[in-house]
Amino acid sequence: MRTGADGLATNWATGSVNHQHLFSSVTKEIISVHAAPTVASTTLRALASCSAPRTGPVVLEVPAPMLSQTSAHCADFIGTSAYPSTRLRPTASETRCGLAAMASKRRRAIVAGGGIHLSDAAPELLAVARNAGIPVATTLNGKGAFPEDDPLSIGVIGAKGHEQSNQFLTSCESLLIIGSKLGDKSTNYGIGIGPEQLIVHVDCDARILRPTSEWYIPICCDAKEFLRMILEDSQNIEPSCLQPRKRSAFWQPCLSSELCSLLTEHLPAGGVVTADASVSSGWAGA
Repeated sequence: MRTGADGLATNWATGSVNHQHLFSSVTKEIISVHAAPTVASTTLRALASCSAPRTGPVVLEVPAPMLSQTSAHCADFIGTSAYPSTRLRPTASETRCGLAAMASKRRRAIVAGGGIHLSDAAPELLAVARNAGIPVATTLNGKGAFPEDDPLSIGVIGAKGHEQSNQFLTSCESLLIIGSKLGDKSTNYGIGIGPEQLIVHVDCDARILRPTSEWYIPICCDAKEFLRMILEDSQNIEPSCLQPRKRSAFWQPCLSSELCSLLTEHLPAGGVVTADASVSSGWAGA
C-alpha cells in the first residue's frame, strides 16, 4: 500500500495487488476489459469460457476508471445460455466398451469426483448404481454426489477420506471413475488405485485422461451424458460381489463428532458447509 507524506494510505491495499497473479492458480482464465465498447463482447467471452468443459471460474477484470463510462447493454448481446454450455456425448462404441469392461470383473466400484456436481449428474449416478448394484465412492470434491446413507455408499476416499473406504477401493478389480482428475488427495498419493486394476475413466477434459497402465480405458465426454447412455443397459450387469459394510465412526467421541452430528441434524436439505483448506477439509469432508 502506498502512503502519502503524512503517512496515511493513499489507496486501498487491493489496488496494489497484481490481480492476475493472485487469481491465476485458481481460475481457468483471466480476461480483461480494455475499452468500454468491448464490455459486452468481453463479458460474453468470459461466460463462454467458464461454462465450457471443464467448467470453472473465470476472472473478468474491469479497470476502475472504466466503470463510469457507457457501453452497449450486455443483455442484448448475451441472451440466454446453459451451464455447461456444451455437453460432449460419448459414442455408442465407447459406452459399450465401458460397460463391457466393467462387466468383465465381479469386484467393481464407481468413483465419483467433482465433475458429477459440475455436470449435475447426481440423479443419473444414483440410478446407474442402483440398476447395476455397483457401490459408489466419492472423492472429497465429489462428496454429496451420492447419498452416504445409501447401502451402496463406500464413503469418501483418498488422503482425506475414511481408511475403511480406501481399503474397499483397493480390493476392487475394476473402477468406473467419473469426473475426477485423480489428483494426489483423491488417490491417497497414488496408493488407492493400483496398476493391476481395470480403469474406465470418464471426463470431459481430455487433459485429465492420462493412461496409468495397460488396463486404462479413457472416455472423453460429459458425465451426465455418459450415465444417461448406460442407464438402460446397466441393469443387465450382475451386481458387484463386493458390497460396502457399515463404516466405523471417522471420529472418536469428541467435539468434532458432536459438531458434525449437530450440523447434520440441523442443516436443511441442500444445506452447504464450507470448510477451509488442509486439515479442516478432511475434518468436514470425511
